[in-house]
Amino acid sequence: MKDTATIIKRALDVSDAHWRAWHRPDVCVAACRALQVAMKDVGITLEPIVARAKILNAPMYAAYISGDLDDQTPAQRKEWMDETGAWGVGLGFLDAKITLGFEPLPANNWGAHLALIEPAEGIFIDPTIGQASRPQKGITPPQSIVLSDSSEAFLSGEIEGGVSFGSTFALYKVYPKEDGLWLRSPDWREPMRHKTLVKKIHKTLRSA
Repeated sequence: MKDTATIIKRALDVSDAHWRAWHRPDVCVAACRALQVAMKDVGITLEPIVARAKILNAPMYAAYISGDLDDQTPAQRKEWMDETGAWGVGLGFLDAKITLGFEPLPANNWGAHLALIEPAEGIFIDPTIGQASRPQKGITPPQSIVLSDSSEAFLSGEIEGGVSFGSTFALYKVYPKEDGLWLRSPDWREPMRHKTLVKKIHKTLRSA
């Protein structure tokens, strides 16, 4: 019998191919809903969780963890980025400024990123981190990630979590008490938005 993370990764192979060409800012909602429905049908319960992510290349990551970014004026930052090639992409931010730490979400204003967790085994899933891909800037995350054995402190939003892919670095913070404005999205509510993908995932899992 395959473990939960392996089944989720196999489903994501199908999901990745489906979403790879999509770059709408809200594609995360549809992707999470499709995976949640498909996994429920094979006995795996996934819960949506609001998140923010900062996807950074190596020069930006080095400056981020040192705290140097917070002392720069916009003009100084632009000059520094032009000189060093530093770059970062935010998922779940209403502006593109990359600063140290994660601020609270604005009230009653959906501007975040949706991910999933499997709480029993502490699995964190982001089906659409690939939205942040900027190869020309040295940012090359996979289309999706599965982080097994995530700590309770991370999944409760107490601490940030991170993962690297070569010279690309992803920093996450989750917001488990966010008020769920994304539930109103047609990408979440309307089965036709993800019916085809769910069928593809079921077909793949049955053939395993």
